[in-house]
Amino acid sequence: MKNIVFFSTFDPINNKIIDAIQDNNSSDTNYIFYMLFSRFSDSKTREEMIKVALKDLGIKYTIRYDFINQVDTIIELKKLLESISNGCISTYSVLILDEKSNLVDAEKICKINGKLNTKENFLDPSFDIRNLKNLDTKKTVIDYIVTHHLYFMSIVENNIKGKRLAHCVSVANTAYDIAISNKLANPDLFYIAGLLHDIGKQYDKKEALMIMEKYYRSYCCMPLWAYHQYTGAFLAKKYFPCINEECINAILTHSSGDSDLTSMQKIIYAADKIEPTRGYDSGDMIEACKKDYNKGFVYVFKTNIDFIENESGGCTSNLLTNKCKKCYLEQ
Repeated sequence: MKNIVFFSTFDPINNKIIDAIQDNNSSDTNYIFYMLFSRFSDSKTREEMIKVALKDLGIKYTIRYDFINQVDTIIELKKLLESISNGCISTYSVLILDEKSNLVDAEKICKINGKLNTKENFLDPSFDIRNLKNLDTKKTVIDYIVTHHLYFMSIVENNIKGKRLAHCVSVANTAYDIAISNKLANPDLFYIAGLLHDIGKQYDKKEALMIMEKYYRSYCCMPLWAYHQYTGAFLAKKYFPCINEECINAILTHSSGDSDLTSMQKIIYAADKIEPTRGYDSGDMIEACKKDYNKGFVYVFKTNIDFIENESGGCTSNLLTNKCKKCYLEQ
């Protein structure tokens, strides 16, 4: 049996950790996940996320809860290895995760002195997930984070409430699925844009007008229903400074459209209109987007324009939607 010791806060477990574990796994490997102290979630929560992430991957592991704050010297690591190996140190290795994963024999560690050659984020590699720079983890972990109100969700839920929150989560899931079906890179970013797309929807109207006049003056001519995409972009950047600019751009056009849209802008626009909780049968449009997001977007855009103009008696004439019509419907 080969024993591999891995140190992390696992707060939460991410794809970098999962890939390192899988790359060093074999049928005779047993992992010891040494869960370090973290102030962001409790040990039970992190254990559950490990379970949903590694389910069906054939990883044999146990989890220790010693709750030390850091393992930053070889001396401390030696003591720990000696305490868990029961004299069989030769059967143990340590998985060190920095820019890449390194598997180091425990015997070698016990023969050297000095500090571990790792960067500061070695023991806590999930800062970006907690701060919504990315969601680079298994979809099952993303779902766990959202349903258990972890990390960034406190900010999200303070700004998006009730049915609107359910809508945003559904848009995020729909956008994620469309991105996966189209084999697009970073589907987690599509999820983020979908989750936050309506963060400005329930914002105070007077405050929204002030934001428009200060930061988006050239779009004050847009109809009032479009203002929330601008306040949404403002709030997303305010609350999540690390957020990817692609997500911001998708929020900025999700209700109006525009010309020359990126893949994310098209998918967030479409997902907003066709997500399943909208209350009508949008299955054919969802499938069209999954098959080809470019054609699917045009289908959704045209259907939405026709509905507003012909069935609801509304008007779609505005600066950005007119540009979108010209670009995608008048070719």
